Amino acid sequence: MRNEHIKTAARNMHAVQDELLSRREISELFKISQMTVIRMEQRGDLKPIRVGLRSIRYRASDVRELLINCASKAPALVGQAEQIVKQVLA
Repeated sequence: MRNEHIKTAARNMHAVQDELLSRREISELFKISQMTVIRMEQRGDLKPIRVGLRSIRYRASDVRELLINCASKAPALVGQAEQIVKQVLA
């Protein structure tokens, strides 16, 4: 049941679908280090977008998909994923 709330909230993120998030923003949302975000990129979980010569951003829609996948694989983390989705939507 709670899993459906996450999926619904994630679908509502279409309004910010084209918004770009930095490594710092993603690390704060997931409460992980920026190095972990880099590893997620290297594994192919997140696709980087170069902005200028030195900046890298990630699409909010890719983060949304990652949240949905994580929630479906680890139901125990559903509550935490719900909070993250709310922060992204805010």
